[in-house]
Amino acid sequence: MGAIVEFVDPGFEDVTEVIETLWYGGAANIVSKIEVPLRSELDPGLLRVAEIGRKIGVVDYLRAVDRRNELSQLMGAFFRKWDLLLSPAVAITAFEAGHDVPAGSDSETWFSWSPYCHPFNLTQQPAISIPFGKNHDGMPIGIQLAGPRFRDDLVLSVADAILRNHQPAVLLEVLQPNS
Repeated sequence: MGAIVEFVDPGFEDVTEVIETLWYGGAANIVSKIEVPLRSELDPGLLRVAEIGRKIGVVDYLRAVDRRNELSQLMGAFFRKWDLLLSPAVAITAFEAGHDVPAGSDSETWFSWSPYCHPFNLTQQPAISIPFGKNHDGMPIGIQLAGPRFRDDLVLSVADAILRNHQPAVLLEVLQPNS
């Protein structure tokens, strides 16, 4: 494909606390706009995180906003040197549908198994998950491709090239189920 791939550390710390604060605060804001009688129709998980968000203080929320801005600057500098960043899509393979975390997990939220997504959700940078094969149990494995802010075209173009040149078994089964 003509790409040069190098191992590089983008330099960001674990931003789980930042995204939790902003996510929960945002959920609290959204739920607060819904009439109380209608809230019983909402997803219980949304109501749970909205309740956590209601307890977040303004100083903690603004501290998270500051950290998001710092991360945006860091990633902006990273992408002035590098075209794209390739990483695992998530930290684990797929688990039973209908659950936020795998059975036996110490965590109660999906934030624990998706740390590679948080930086790009926070910085509003384009990222895409691409199927890249299966583990020994036959569960799908994905890679994530992220790019500079507003370069969705680059991310999608390279993702398309990866899919055309590396068609993992999981993708072939979806595209050609009767072959």
